[in-house]
Amino acid sequence: MIQFPAGRNGSYTISNSVTRIGDYAFDGCNKLIGVLIPAGVTNIGIMAFYGCSVLSSLVLPNVTSIGYGTFNYCGLRRIAIPDSVKTIGNFAFASCANLTNITLGSGITNMGDYVFTGCSNLKQIYFKGDAPSIGVMLMNGTLATVYYLPGTAGWGPTFGGRPTLLWNPAIQVADGNFGVRTNRFGFTISGSTNIPLVVEASINPAGPGWVLLQSGTLTNGSIYFADQGWTNYSSRYYRLRSP
Repeated sequence: MIQFPAGRNGSYTISNSVTRIGDYAFDGCNKLIGVLIPAGVTNIGIMAFYGCSVLSSLVLPNVTSIGYGTFNYCGLRRIAIPDSVKTIGNFAFASCANLTNITLGSGITNMGDYVFTGCSNLKQIYFKGDAPSIGVMLMNGTLATVYYLPGTAGWGPTFGGRPTLLWNPAIQVADGNFGVRTNRFGFTISGSTNIPLVVEASINPAGPGWVLLQSGTLTNGSIYFADQGWTNYSSRYYRLRSP
């Protein structure tokens, strides 16, 4: 894909036949609000979505790298980077002023310079893997907290100049709060102080039908969750995830 019409608005689904999005392909498309990228795309060129100021919805396929300035000055609010991505280039998400939340897959090994510089509303960065090598001024101008998972390596009290926290919420099944109580089914969730989390439920753990039940923060390292609608189901499964 070489060039998208800059004046076109709304959302756009890229053809399944496309395997590469060229350099500057969506540059300056400031009316584009969403893009669906097919799984066959393996490469996204430099500054491909530069200046897409109202682009708020985008799902990345299994690309291996995000190039120089790919989403610079985009309107993205949150994004999840797949585990297939290994490198993120300079200025990749710089000046994405609406970006509040990003999850980075376990494959990330290298992040360039100024990747999140100017992302003034970025509050939460979740890493699924080990700490990658980074360039200069990675998160200059952000207020982000960096969260990492148990069992991953290379993390210290700060990363790229921002504080880190171990993201380790766990449902306590052995204490006296777990199980059926008056008018509810509930349990205690414990972990690092001040980590955010979401509780979801589903009747089929392998299916897509997970429903958000509660968002919260472990303000003192612990919260109690109660599902008052549990009697409406013959069985129900629960899971914790990052927001």
